[in-house]
Amino acid sequence: MIGEFGYNLLSTRIMKRFITYFVALFALVACDKSLEPEELIPETPATQTVSINVQLAEPATRAVINDTGSGAASFSWENGDQIGVVVEGKYYCFTLSGKTNESLGTFTAELPGGATIEDGAQIAFPYIAEDYNEGTHTFTLTYPTEYTSSKDGDFRHRWAGTLSQDGSGNFHANLSHQTAILRITYANVPAEATAVQLTADQNLAGSSKTIKTNLSWHASTMNFYFPVPAGTYNSFTIQLLNGETPIDGTQKTLANSAMTLETGKIYRTPTVALGPKKILVAYFSFTNNTQVIATSMADILGADTYQITPS
Repeated sequence: MIGEFGYNLLSTRIMKRFITYFVALFALVACDKSLEPEELIPETPATQTVSINVQLAEPATRAVINDTGSGAASFSWENGDQIGVVVEGKYYCFTLSGKTNESLGTFTAELPGGATIEDGAQIAFPYIAEDYNEGTHTFTLTYPTEYTSSKDGDFRHRWAGTLSQDGSGNFHANLSHQTAILRITYANVPAEATAVQLTADQNLAGSSKTIKTNLSWHASTMNFYFPVPAGTYNSFTIQLLNGETPIDGTQKTLANSAMTLETGKIYRTPTVALGPKKILVAYFSFTNNTQVIATSMADILGADTYQITPS
């Protein structure tokens, strides 16, 4: 049996150990901040969808083209049009996703989380990724050597300028033309034409003197618009193509000692009227069987016939 003195001594030792363990545990908890409740800090999303409203109807925005020829020339924004905008040292593509009316459009892009568009941001139309060098922070318009035309009246051109805020949450796109525009008109366009090509006596796109427009539509009379750097030219040569192959009889050269083209103007060339092709079906028939087949072919092709006879 443990006496009273021994019991008290044991109880004292247990109590001291308990107090020592408790103090050590308290100190450990106090030093371990990971056990404390942290203040919740909202995370910045990796990307964000940013929409900007841009005034579309102003002359400074539309950069109205002065037409030096007869007839009207106009440009209108369409859903899907893309402008490039420099945001915090990087170049992003903004796509026209909808128009409130003819004077206000909404352009949308995916930007890094927290990125904002500054007043006076550099912009270009259409968006071409190579326009901006992020390493040197330089902005230089590039001119493609190949385009695609999806309808009559497609303008092939380059605009550049800045975005400015108007204080009401909208932006103004202060754009100006960077090229002159050469309008080429062909009449009686052959059905096999899939492209039209323009060649000048000096460079039109980078180091290339030739630019090409592929066609996804066809009509008897077709108008093509080529962007041409402002300057003085001595000659232009145009040619219809079937794929990469020139179509015989469709080449035309426009030559002058000094053709000065100004930025923001359309220059209309004389219409190239192509005559309808004449097809001849020549045949030799001994029993007249070949003559029947040749005549049927000529009717289908709208061709003339010529019978070969022995001398």
